[in-house]
Amino acid sequence: MKYLTFNCSYSNKIFNMFKDFKHSYSFNPEIVKIDNGKECFMGLPICDDEHNLIGENEKWININYRSNNPKSKCLSNLFPYSFMFHGNKASSIEAVLQSLKFSSWKEQKQIYGYSGSDAYAVKGCALNNWKTSQLLYYKGNEIKRESEAYFDFLDSLYFSATQNILFRNALIATETKYLFHSVGKEKTNETILTRYEFELEINCIRDFWVSIINNNHELSR
Repeated sequence: MKYLTFNCSYSNKIFNMFKDFKHSYSFNPEIVKIDNGKECFMGLPICDDEHNLIGENEKWININYRSNNPKSKCLSNLFPYSFMFHGNKASSIEAVLQSLKFSSWKEQKQIYGYSGSDAYAVKGCALNNWKTSQLLYYKGNEIKRESEAYFDFLDSLYFSATQNILFRNALIATETKYLFHSVGKEKTNETILTRYEFELEINCIRDFWVSIINNNHELSR
């Protein structure tokens, strides 16, 4: 299988290690359940008594850019972590994801400069109806939404983002807590990244870097 590559000092070797790690990674996503009239995740309520989302407890972190919890906010795709992706500077993971809705590479590169709510809202400028076609775009090439090429793309994107030491630190700081995204959609034809796809990427990439540290791998930076 040919993997997408990216520019960083440890790109191919460590990225291939990650792909091997993910291939054998056991991921069993939990579902939100109703318990005594409250939405609960892993047996704990996801909202407080005032109906505000809980950012963190002893079992999980609910990732949300609007959260007052630092770990919850810092792990959001919208957070402004800059990193190099395939030779181009991106200002956030969300910017790269939303750019896939645009067929023009020129427009995509412009979107790479966005972060926060602007990176999310820029989808309103897209002329392509990807939900009808189920086609996304990268550098002028079509990518089918549910294809191996697209999932390889996601792996490359999230791994590239860990070039940013702050993002990598934020992941590692969560230790073994399940990284959860309660507001994520679940149907692949409605979103370019479902709740479960996001949780797989973010938990797996965190566990990979923790394993790297635990095994004392030497990485060049």
